[in-house]
Amino acid sequence: MDIDKLTLECFMGKKNYHKYLAQQNDNNDDLQFCKLVETYKDELNDKINGMLNDKYITSIPNKNKLQAYKNFIRELIYEIESQKDDTIPLSFDN
Repeated sequence: MDIDKLTLECFMGKKNYHKYLAQQNDNNDDLQFCKLVETYKDELNDKINGMLNDKYITSIPNKNKLQAYKNFIRELIYEIESQKDDTIPLSFDN
């Protein structure tokens, strides 16, 4: 076992140490995800644009991917509509 890990575990307690490790893993996963997005940004953009331009969504034969795509687009639409609702005045009084 690494001495730094042992020291952390001793000072933090086993339960808190495991929470710390879980948080660090989440941060590393997020960082890795962001790096992957940056690496494949152009290809991702092409694929998403292709799906958006396919009005019958025939380019997505896999049902799980199709459902994920629909959920993603619904969330974006909800966000756009929510932002529009935030800009509408609550009252028309002058």
